[in-house]
Amino acid sequence: MKNLYGEQVYEVAHKVMRVFESPFYIEGYETSCTVSLGIAFLNDANKDPDDLIRKANLALSDSKVSGKNKFILYDVSLQKFQEDTVSLERALKGAVDEGCGEFKVYYQPIIDAKSGKIVAAEALTRWFSDEYGFVSPVKFIPVAEQTGLIIPLGKYILNAAIKEAKKWLDYGLDISVSVNFSVIQILQTDLVQTLLKALQTYKLPAKNLIFEITESLAVNDINKIIEILSAVKQIGVRIAMDDFGTGYSSLNHLRRMPLDIVKIDRSFIFNIEFDPYTVSFVDTIAKFCHMKGTKICCEGIENETQKSLLKSVNVDNLQGYLFGKPAPADEFWKRLTSD
Repeated sequence: MKNLYGEQVYEVAHKVMRVFESPFYIEGYETSCTVSLGIAFLNDANKDPDDLIRKANLALSDSKVSGKNKFILYDVSLQKFQEDTVSLERALKGAVDEGCGEFKVYYQPIIDAKSGKIVAAEALTRWFSDEYGFVSPVKFIPVAEQTGLIIPLGKYILNAAIKEAKKWLDYGLDISVSVNFSVIQILQTDLVQTLLKALQTYKLPAKNLIFEITESLAVNDINKIIEILSAVKQIGVRIAMDDFGTGYSSLNHLRRMPLDIVKIDRSFIFNIEFDPYTVSFVDTIAKFCHMKGTKICCEGIENETQKSLLKSVNVDNLQGYLFGKPAPADEFWKRLTSD
């Protein structure tokens, strides 16, 4: 429904979005944020204000789940979406409360670009629900974050990954494990203590754990994020920024943040062999990061041409299906011990 009033509402929504495109300053500090909007219209059949607010909230929830920083117009399909989400939330809570036994941690190799050897592995969560079967992380991770279930689930993943990395180290393989952390996990007051406890429990050196955040997380409160990451790095854990190039962080953020690794998002890599601009972009970011001692890892490598192009611009690490898909712990272990 796009009448005169609808056009005006969309125009206002676009104006609100544009306001938040640029960073702004609070007490002299630069900060950025995204905005999500939900829109619903009254009609002749239904003029209940409470129902209007409910529908706008449904649209807002969909906006957040589907990537944030956008506006969504309510339609009837969102009602089923909400029902499905509530059902998934219930199943997720049950799985977490019962000890996370339905979750498995998979590992994808990260390769040294020069030697071709595995130097790290990214820990990735998979949910095999008794009720739903396999549930994509794209579906359950946002629900876990919204409900706070990411906190106990994240601790389970962290401990499982560290335990596995210690197994590799005991075998003589100095391979790090990279674990993803959401903004909710990072803002925990006991974050550093949680990391230290897990490392000490399995006696894994801190340098063998890579603390991975997404680029979009850096736009929340850059000064607070830097403070937290600095505390994490102080205990010897390395810091990686994932999905670089898809968010709103600036080169100034890269300069200020205590990063050990910057991971170029796969969206820049999939057609790099046909796009000289992308090669130049990666080369520029690599040179910038190398000046401050930060390594570059490129994700989504699927063929030898992409691999060769990235090696030519002095990328440090490579990750993608060319080197191996995410695999369960036992399969990944077989690969490590058979090489």
